[in-house]
Amino acid sequence: MISTAPDPELAALDTLPDLWDNVSLGFRERLYNQWVGEALAPTPRLDVARWAEANIQLPDTEPIPGPVRFARSPYLPGVLALFTNPDVTEISWRKSTQVGYTLALICWICYCAEHRRVPVLTVQPKQPSAKRFNKSRVQPIFRASPRLKDLLPTGQGNTDLEVDLLNGVKMRFAGAGSPSDLAEMSTPAVINDEVDKFPEKSGKESDPIKLGGERTRWWHQSLILNGSTPTVPGGYITRETERADCHMRFCVPCPECGTLQVLYFDGNKEVFHKGEENETAFPGPAGRIIWPQDELGHALHTPDEIRQRHLAGYVCGADGCGALWEDRDKKDIIARGEWRTLDGKPVHDHVGVHIWAAYSPMLTFSDIAAEYLASKDNPALHQNFVNSWLGEAYVEKGARPDFEVLVARKAERWQLGTVPEGVRFLVGAIDVHKALQYWSVWGFGAAFTMWLVACGREDVAMNATVGWERVFDAMTAEYPGFAGGPSLRVGQGGGLVLMDSGWKKRHDADPDENVDEAEVIARCDAWNCAVGGPLFQPSKGASTRMSPRFLKWDGKSYDTDRDGKPLKGRLQLHLFDPWFFKKTFYSRLNRPVDDPGAVRLPANVPEEFLRQLNAEEMITEKSGAEVWKKVGPNHGFDTAIMAWAAAWKFRLILDAPQAAPAPSPAPSTDERDARRDGRKGGRRVRSKY
Repeated sequence: MISTAPDPELAALDTLPDLWDNVSLGFRERLYNQWVGEALAPTPRLDVARWAEANIQLPDTEPIPGPVRFARSPYLPGVLALFTNPDVTEISWRKSTQVGYTLALICWICYCAEHRRVPVLTVQPKQPSAKRFNKSRVQPIFRASPRLKDLLPTGQGNTDLEVDLLNGVKMRFAGAGSPSDLAEMSTPAVINDEVDKFPEKSGKESDPIKLGGERTRWWHQSLILNGSTPTVPGGYITRETERADCHMRFCVPCPECGTLQVLYFDGNKEVFHKGEENETAFPGPAGRIIWPQDELGHALHTPDEIRQRHLAGYVCGADGCGALWEDRDKKDIIARGEWRTLDGKPVHDHVGVHIWAAYSPMLTFSDIAAEYLASKDNPALHQNFVNSWLGEAYVEKGARPDFEVLVARKAERWQLGTVPEGVRFLVGAIDVHKALQYWSVWGFGAAFTMWLVACGREDVAMNATVGWERVFDAMTAEYPGFAGGPSLRVGQGGGLVLMDSGWKKRHDADPDENVDEAEVIARCDAWNCAVGGPLFQPSKGASTRMSPRFLKWDGKSYDTDRDGKPLKGRLQLHLFDPWFFKKTFYSRLNRPVDDPGAVRLPANVPEEFLRQLNAEEMITEKSGAEVWKKVGPNHGFDTAIMAWAAAWKFRLILDAPQAAPAPSPAPSTDERDARRDGRKGGRRVRSKY
């Protein structure tokens, strides 16, 4: 057996160099054994947080340059302690933005590279982001830290994706979509950063998280870190956190009663799902952030006033306490916090961690309340608040409304074919079929409130020319304002018309669905020439989830028709995520009719159109996948979703506090007809269901 204890006789040789030539073979063997023993001895385990504070210097490019000081983020040392805990093999860290997560990653990379001297694999969603993380975040910290700067090589040893440090350690940075990047390195430390943006598969191979995890298989002591701001319930970080073997939360004491508790935004406790087991909520009190409200729950002050005057606070959730914590108390409260596990047992195996904006030293309770109030009526801003501030998955309730609920929503304030007060612009949608063409025109106002302005269908099987002309008239008509309000037309002050561009393959189950995409493109081009602008655009709902999950405006462009003839209009395929828009539409359809962001219907909306609005329902399969199923003719629903997606492009207009645009000059009916096909005479927009 090789001894690792120092030999006093051998130590004496260091002071008597003249005796080296006369030492016996026994001495030389003992010397060899001591050197080998020192080389094989395990690296002493140091506290990562203390090591980082002693050795890491942040450059001027960081928000707070200088030595690392975790007093600003007292919850981080507890997470860093998990990195060196021999009982922990995997960590899933669900978090909001700007809570020190990236700093913790870099501290772990530096610790492994300089102290443990083991290779590190850092995986980013895409290769360009991996290169930026290496060059703009990791290497500047190496250069600014005296103990680390001499390890950085120059020349071939330092590339965008790989760094061969001068102490023999390799740092590799990879994109999740490249299986070769994930398979070329064996390492005990794998960091999967922003996993909710990872692709489902790495190229033609399996899950990128599993591919990276396989790189640790031969190491006795290894750690896999999965971290991300969550997006939707089915995202990577939500799944990884829920399957954790134990859960840790940072608990803080109430300054009045001293009760330790997890911080919550609205008092709703987290729920963990473990396979087929019952739901388990985190034990202990659950407080909430509050702000001045009236008896109806409406805020008494604007978001800016709440933020600037520090009008919000946190209510202790302990029974019988209810103490109000003010913004000025927050720093001291967080400093006295400590980590606790869900079941009270020591951490082990796979650990789930959650930190959100309330723990951030840079934000106050009033900042969080103001952000919520400013975003709650805008779906994009609200999802950002839930994801980036609360560190939670965004769940848009998309339950199919009952038909009776839709009937009850019919308002008497305006009639079909008129523009109600509050509409800022109109959008149009055409659901294209072989025989019947379904269309609708919707108005949009502040907070994406939707008003149905007009709807109908036209039969193009008997007389295609007349049928399509009526659809064109409906999309280009000027709709009068209700009760003397301003009139509007689609495209005035914002808005456009999306036309379903049909199926690529033959649809044998329903021949009416067999639409020629080239015909849709040609019709959009001809109609754009008639109106003198890119008002009509082809669209399709994506067959898979999109990231980002909103309307994608960089789809393919159409330059020529089927015969290769150049198109005169500017056409671009508008691809959108139907899952998102269907769920948000049903969510808004279930809101109280007078709420901002609700869907509002006129008094004389056709009953058939109402039935088509709730003709789909979302089913969650055993795998967790969400699938939309038709329960009847859904043409009205399809046009509403296209209109909702079309309005998304103009969200900046809806965010701006401006009045509805004044009517603009438009070509006369005869002039429009002449430019289109030479036909004279006026036309009447009809609603036929």
